[in-house]
Amino acid sequence: MNRLSRDLEKAVLGQAKEAANKMRYDVTCPHCQSKINVPVGKSLCPKCGKQVNLSLDFEF
Repeated sequence: MNRLSRDLEKAVLGQAKEAANKMRYDVTCPHCQSKINVPVGKSLCPKCGKQVNLSLDFEF
């Protein structure tokens, strides 16, 4: 039963991480301080055109 519980927890956490990586987030551009909405990864700020790199650090 313990292994089943660990496997289930691992599967649920994996799905949560996958869903979080597909979302878009409201952040402040580190270059121009504008409020922007970007996906995870590298994006260009629509205000200043500089690159914004959003990464998520999961610690479950």
